[in-house]
Amino acid sequence: MRIGPRMRAAVEYVADHSGCTKREVSLAVGPHGSNAYGYRIVMRAIRAGLIRDISLRRKSFLIESHTVLSRLRAERAEVR
Repeated sequence: MRIGPRMRAAVEYVADHSGCTKREVSLAVGPHGSNAYGYRIVMRAIRAGLIRDISLRRKSFLIESHTVLSRLRAERAEVR
């Protein structure tokens, strides 16, 4: 699975802001604050298992996967 810089940014955003909504993440990672492109990035990260989607009473919250985040950080440390 290829994890691009935008998907990585989405995982890191959710890790820093656990319990945020899809819209918050999509606005943060979309190019120039684009909600549509950002939403596609968020949905790809969810389908890839990088972010978990928790739905409670018609509202969806995102929580990062700790194992994925630790692996991404380890990869970044190896590059540096």
